[in-house]
Amino acid sequence: MASRPDSRRADRFAAFRARADALYETWIDKSCSGSAAAVLVADVDGAPAGYVTCDADGRIGLFAVAEHARNRGVGAALVASALRWFAAQGVDEVRVATQGRNVAAQQLYQAAGFRTEALKLWYHRWRRA
Repeated sequence: MASRPDSRRADRFAAFRARADALYETWIDKSCSGSAAAVLVADVDGAPAGYVTCDADGRIGLFAVAEHARNRGVGAALVASALRWFAAQGVDEVRVATQGRNVAAQQLYQAAGFRTEALKLWYHRWRRA
């Protein structure tokens, strides 16, 4: 995927931006190569506008909407598509994790019927190169 939507400014890896960008590139590349059960992609005017990855265990892994496509219903459409995909697979419970400071994502998921299950703190320690 040559052009990737970037909605990661509020993610838990933001303090480690350079390494986080590489992590997300590897994650989406692996997802598109088969580690995710499905990768659903939205386009706006023929250009990639967002994606969501679906894992067979009922988890949404990655979700992003490109800057140019925000506030146009792309995120809600992607989440709805993912929920339809999970339903077609017979998955009854779908989970997704997002960052506490990512209010837009929380509101999007809540509007789709998700409810907060837990709040967690994550710590990262990067080995110096």
